[in-house]
Amino acid sequence: EEIRQYIKKKRYETNGLKCYFGDLHRHSYISKCMPEFDASPTEHMKYAMVTRGFDFYALTEHAYQTNSHEWKTLMDISDAFSCDESFITLYGLERTYEGHSNFYSSDREAAIYMYEVLCNTDNLKEAFDNSEKSGFLNRIMTIRHFHADQLPYEHFTDKDNHARYNEKFDYVIE
Repeated sequence: EEIRQYIKKKRYETNGLKCYFGDLHRHSYISKCMPEFDASPTEHMKYAMVTRGFDFYALTEHAYQTNSHEWKTLMDISDAFSCDESFITLYGLERTYEGHSNFYSSDREAAIYMYEVLCNTDNLKEAFDNSEKSGFLNRIMTIRHFHADQLPYEHFTDKDNHARYNEKFDYVIE
């Protein structure tokens, strides 16, 4: 706890705005990216909270590699590590449509919806439309990320093609 308080004192604040540190795109061994190097979800949370002193953290496991039991366990682990304002955990999933999309929520009901519905949609437009119709518009956020070896991704900037872009969900890009 002493180390964490020291790290917190090093935070930047300017004109009433604070800078927070964290990571919103990590995989544990559940995603099987590099299982020999990826730690367990619990080890990830400990590392983020204690070693790095992050303010926020999200595991974004690949949806197609995460079964319902693992998803419930991930939500439970996230809940167990979230500490009011000192360490915020978000529920996160990565889904591949036209490129990769990470979906996030801070509430469990929306997280269950993300897993049960968004993981089973055929395309990004359907995911956006279903989220809006179901009342989750302000409870789920999407951050898309792209791999340099799979460029070009010009379609991301095509604001007229709502099958690929939706200003209500696409706030930022990784």
